[in-house]
Amino acid sequence: MSKVILTIDGKMYVGRSAGEAVCRMRESGIFTVGKTDDEYMTFVSRRSQQLHGATIRHDTPEHFLADMASNHIIELKEF
Repeated sequence: MSKVILTIDGKMYVGRSAGEAVCRMRESGIFTVGKTDDEYMTFVSRRSQQLHGATIRHDTPEHFLADMASNHIIELKEF
């Protein structure tokens, strides 16, 4: 099932899986060059806590995206 991620600033990322969608998000970031997907999720989780007070799990791409969506940082659609 494909994942479509819409960010609050209007960007869209698509992946055939949660992991692929996270990879697309990581690849587009200027502060994430050279980071792994795990490092990217940890970075975003920490920033979300600092900026929004949001708790974002970063143990799996599925948890990461679900928590981002439940905290209204992204809109997650599945097709």
